[in-house]
Amino acid sequence: MIKNYPILLGIAGSFLLLFIATLCYPGGSQNDLNAPGFSWQHNYLSNLFDPKAMNGLANTSRPWAIGGMLLLCASLALFFVDFSKKIFIFLWLIQLKNSSVFKRNT
Repeated sequence: MIKNYPILLGIAGSFLLLFIATLCYPGGSQNDLNAPGFSWQHNYLSNLFDPKAMNGLANTSRPWAIGGMLLLCASLALFFVDFSKKIFIFLWLIQLKNSSVFKRNT
């Protein structure tokens, strides 16, 4: 199964790592510097990548967030490489279909 869906598994894995990063975030937001943890309403995703959290503590979520983002980028790169190969074949087949070699002379 892993061989069949590497892109989907990579994207799901990256979302899992980013979710773990939100659970590890020490706290603080622009709205309330002393708020505990990560708030989807008051924090930005980029807060997970800062060396220090908004409350001034060391950001323990940073390694998880960086890993999740790297995995997401690698998965999307694989997707676009794979997609470009399929588009090229599809366009080639359309060109072949429309070429004069396969048209009937009626």
